Amino acid sequence: MSRLNIENDVYKDDGISEIISDLNAPKEDKIVLFDYDSMLHHCLYSGKNELGEKNPEYTIDDIDMLKGKLTEMTLKIMNNIEKYYNITGCYIFIKGDKTFRKEIYPLYKSNRPEPNPLINILYEYAKESHEAIPSGNKEAEDLVFYFHTNLGKENTIICYVDHDLEELEGLFYNYGKNKWLKISEKQSKWNEYYKYVKGEQGDGVNLCKGVGQKFFEKIFHIDMTHEEYEEGLLKCFMKAYKNNEELAIQNMELTKQLLGLKYVKHE
Repeated sequence: MSRLNIENDVYKDDGISEIISDLNAPKEDKIVLFDYDSMLHHCLYSGKNELGEKNPEYTIDDIDMLKGKLTEMTLKIMNNIEKYYNITGCYIFIKGDKTFRKEIYPLYKSNRPEPNPLINILYEYAKESHEAIPSGNKEAEDLVFYFHTNLGKENTIICYVDHDLEELEGLFYNYGKNKWLKISEKQSKWNEYYKYVKGEQGDGVNLCKGVGQKFFEKIFHIDMTHEEYEEGLLKCFMKAYKNNEELAIQNMELTKQLLGLKYVKHE
């Protein structure tokens, strides 16, 4: 009997059976790349306090409890991964002081409310207690991409909740949904270009307005070459900017810099 059918169906709905055919086989070694920014926000803005209140407004009096909650959540996630893989290393990435994206597009993430000041204390705690790596003038997902590329997609697990990272090929664990996902090269390409057209409302980036999913699916198919993807993307931006080629190209390239991970320079 496979492990999937025992232990009270713990493993039934997490998607791992689509990835590992024999759950009794020896575990593979993997390095975890953890996009930790969302984890910190999840810790601060979700859950219940001691009174049972949902999504409470935490204060400085709650900081020790929040630190403990963050550590507990992190250990639980790592334990979930270790059910199926041997963790041979783990890199935890957090934001830096200021992203270059804000410099090239001042409206980037300007639609977000001011964060709870406690988030800065949690960032410091993550660095001190969990050896989290700040991303300088980049963002956590940029470092995930860099390490994923250099360590090799076959050697890593991307631990995440932000679908921005789904433009990469490889093995993913969505800790928010407790779901495993394996993304092929073709699917990652599709995800990347759909993101450019759809934009990211949460980041305040929507530079291809008026072009919806139906138009995208008329232009793109999953077996396209890179050159065909580029041609299709230009068609979408030309539609958005009423065939003004200069504006279309300008905003297409800006969108890639703001939303794409492959266009970030790493020194």
